[in-house]
Amino acid sequence: TNTTLATGNYAYRIPVGETGYLSFGLNLGVKSYWARYSQVPLQDESDVAFGSGLDYTKTLFVAGTGIYFQNEHFFVGASIPDLIPHDRYDPYYGYLSNHSVLHSFVMGGAALPLGESLELRPSALIRMAKGAPIGFDIGTALRFKDIVQVGAMWRPSNGIALMTQIYFGKNIYIGYAYDLSLNDARGFSGGGHELSIGFDFSFTKGNIVDSKLF
Repeated sequence: TNTTLATGNYAYRIPVGETGYLSFGLNLGVKSYWARYSQVPLQDESDVAFGSGLDYTKTLFVAGTGIYFQNEHFFVGASIPDLIPHDRYDPYYGYLSNHSVLHSFVMGGAALPLGESLELRPSALIRMAKGAPIGFDIGTALRFKDIVQVGAMWRPSNGIALMTQIYFGKNIYIGYAYDLSLNDARGFSGGGHELSIGFDFSFTKGNIVDSKLF
């Protein structure tokens, strides 16, 4: 199986106080899904779930929304990345109506000063989906002189991640993260590496939001 997703995101920000922003977000895009049942090796050629050997392809419309508030002291937000229920196809059952499940996310965090040059930044993410247990990501990071940030994240009974970010001026950063599974899947994976590069562009003078806030 393969899923390819392409989306665009837009946020409308409203200033709140001297350093705060209340943002409303919208994402729109398309998702292409295909399953190559014909490539599944069968021990029993009469297997009714895969015996048809038919491949399946479908392109879906994606739309999501969210709300987010931040200032120099804390942030909080909530989102549903895909609001549209999609039918899915199974070679045995046929089309499954509204088979996709809505996923909701709630997040928050704070910046706690530990001196003139050091900040502690705890954060948490809650993931919710019907029929699945509630998931948590709990993290913390240390930021030094608004230049370097080093942190860790723990997903209870699932995995841990270590991460770092380096900032170059107000609108450029480079980040690296390494995650390692703690569940039964750890014997099949040596962990994952992620490298990120971020740029903030402003086409209106003074309109950029400092990426070093949150």
